Amino acid sequence: MKVISLKNTTKLVKGGIYDVLKLQNQNTSTSRYFRPRVLIKLNDSQSFWFNVNNFKLENGNDLPETNWVDSSIDTTNYSDLRMTSTYKPKVGEYVVYTANSHKTLNYNSIYKIVDVRTQEKTNYGRTYTWFEIKVEGSSRFLRTYSFRRCSAQELREISLSEVMELPTGVSKVDKSIRNIDKLSETDKQKQIARLFMWSCIDTTRNNLSIIDWACTKLGTKLSVKPTDFEFLNTMTFKEISEIFD
Repeated sequence: MKVISLKNTTKLVKGGIYDVLKLQNQNTSTSRYFRPRVLIKLNDSQSFWFNVNNFKLENGNDLPETNWVDSSIDTTNYSDLRMTSTYKPKVGEYVVYTANSHKTLNYNSIYKIVDVRTQEKTNYGRTYTWFEIKVEGSSRFLRTYSFRRCSAQELREISLSEVMELPTGVSKVDKSIRNIDKLSETDKQKQIARLFMWSCIDTTRNNLSIIDWACTKLGTKLSVKPTDFEFLNTMTFKEISEIFD
């Protein structure tokens, strides 16, 4: 579904055509707090909710009074897949990394559990128990709150790939590979260009050069090096901006 914006806002251009990801224009709960809204895709990485009155269909009609979800949207309720403190993981189980605080793990990637241990702590007479897991390729035990269980669809895809002897998409921790090198060439150039521009405008940068600041302060999780920025030396400003088009 495509819609036309009727207003100019900080995120919308009047007359612009946008893709709809979700439409909530029918109150099925009879709640008096219901507000019709639509989820608009602004780019590949950003989408926002807006009032339906800000848009018309391409033919000029109002948006239909219905609830609709684009087929590309994953409707899985991932909150039900959280690994709570009472859930005991199993060796061989597949889990999805949902944090962004470990340099050797990639956000939203699937890993296989190779070891599980139970931890206990007594505080003010109460004993607390939690579980820690070690994933394939890693030497560290991690708290389970950094992961979630795989959905039924994700497990089906892994099983099907194993049967057909295709790549399963399951990741393995490899400290010899930098996170920046795990990206495609296009995404790698975008990320390097972003780090360079962030470093240029970072008001907290002191006596370090722009590239050194990007490496030591902004790009530590990606393990970027000064040599990663060399391709920018031969590019004009226009060429750099076209990386993001």
